[in-house]
Amino acid sequence: AHCAFRQCTVEHCGATGLIIADGCRQIEVSRNELNDLGGGGVVVSGTAEPEAAPGLRTSHVVLRDNHIHHGGNVFTSAVGITIGHAFGNLIEHNHIHDFYYSGISCGWLWRRGKTGAHHNLIRANDISRIGQRRLSDMGGIYMLGEQEGTVVEDNEIREVLTARAMGEGIYLDAGASLMTICGN
Repeated sequence: AHCAFRQCTVEHCGATGLIIADGCRQIEVSRNELNDLGGGGVVVSGTAEPEAAPGLRTSHVVLRDNHIHHGGNVFTSAVGITIGHAFGNLIEHNHIHDFYYSGISCGWLWRRGKTGAHHNLIRANDISRIGQRRLSDMGGIYMLGEQEGTVVEDNEIREVLTARAMGEGIYLDAGASLMTICGN
């Protein structure tokens, strides 16, 4: 808890640039550059069973003003920023581009029902050149499962190009509900 990752550069790595694992809280990731990544930029994890394992709840992570680009070079399904079963997070003013899958992915539950992902704010991010005609079933921002209180607002998304179909600027997949999406 109470950690910061500021003004750092992560580049030329074979997997994910930064992983914030189960049970982490009050973490700041700001003004960093993550590029030439084999996987994704930042993964914010969290337990799939928040009621059974309260000590593994991941929350209150701030991802702000990061430049995350040219990822998925080994693992093409990697994402710029992934929020799993984590809550109370702020993802804002990030510039994400040149990934083969989604720019931001939030939530991880393939059905209706309570999830550990809720009350997240995804705001004012700039996302472009996503998909690059390599993968499908993705989006500039990809949302999955019930996410009570989550807000997706004022993001700019462009150049989402899928291989076949099922790709959108904002893609609401299985069970996506209880969130507000506006001004994008």
